[in-house]
Amino acid sequence: MTQQPRPRTQITDPTGRTVASNLRRVRELRGLSTYDLSRALGSAGRPIAPSALAKIERCERRVDVGDLMMLADVLKVSPLALLLPTKAYGTTVIELTEQTSATLDDAWDWGAGLSALPDAPGGTVAAEQQADFQRLGLPESRRLIAQHPAGQALRDAVKAVNRLILGADVYQFPDTFDADVEYAKSALTRVNAEVDHLKLTHERFLERKRRIEEREAEEHRAAHPWHDHGSDGEGDGG
Repeated sequence: MTQQPRPRTQITDPTGRTVASNLRRVRELRGLSTYDLSRALGSAGRPIAPSALAKIERCERRVDVGDLMMLADVLKVSPLALLLPTKAYGTTVIELTEQTSATLDDAWDWGAGLSALPDAPGGTVAAEQQADFQRLGLPESRRLIAQHPAGQALRDAVKAVNRLILGADVYQFPDTFDADVEYAKSALTRVNAEVDHLKLTHERFLERKRRIEEREAEEHRAAHPWHDHGSDGEGDGG
């Protein structure tokens, strides 16, 4: 009995399809053939055959986490450039998993650890949900920045200015543009206020430090009064 050929693997999940498409896109933009990329991966210590790379790009082979990180490293891009869609604008709704969709902006903020995904595309995230997302998903220094009022104000300002740039260059000045300008100005004012507050906090810190140093110096002089008259005492002894 003739053995039937094994059916080809076909990757159908959204992330698998996105990785396949992005790998081909970045490889071609780098001017690399599958043979070139295979040689580079082998030199980096993670050999993947040209035929295997071609299968990945045809959605016929899965990429494990180690492969993904090495591909991103060799291609000199962020892992997110392979994991997430790139050929869309900020408000475009994209499919992330079989059950979850999000706008492109929200997906990239989520991937970068900046924000939890809203329950619905373009929605908002509750403060407690955001804090929990950052607590579990960010290193301590990044979490401190993200949760500090200055960091939050800066993030709002960046998003507001991003809307203006897209509104001017992509969406041909939508009806909301004037309101977006005012919001951006307000967001930048909040950033300035937070920077001024940090400066004031620094000045207060320096003042407290100066007072502590002066008090410690006074206590030292009180405990060792002869240190202030060492030369006089030395003369009396003669």
